[in-house]
Amino acid sequence: MSLKVNKEYDKVTQSWIVEIIGELDILTSVDFKKELNDLLDEMESNITLNCENLFYIDSTGLGVIIGILNRVKSNGFNINITNAQSNIDKLIKISGLDKVISVEKTC
Repeated sequence: MSLKVNKEYDKVTQSWIVEIIGELDILTSVDFKKELNDLLDEMESNITLNCENLFYIDSTGLGVIIGILNRVKSNGFNINITNAQSNIDKLIKISGLDKVISVEKTC
């Protein structure tokens, strides 16, 4: 499976809303990292990752999120994860990522 990323800037919340669709793994993480860095080059702000349609993530994908987290935190912003599937939510908790990123379970 591949990865599709829908993104838009929400002026109300002043944050990027990024919907991740598919699989975030060693094959797709380079492009995902570039897309997130391009967004932040355009406008530094908070990022909300909507993971409702993210079906798989590996350690490379988690590494990309952590790298982007370091960038946004250094500029006073944060990353939020929403709508993670149970398998993704479990991996986020096992990795301890939920200790440094806000995770909202709404599905």
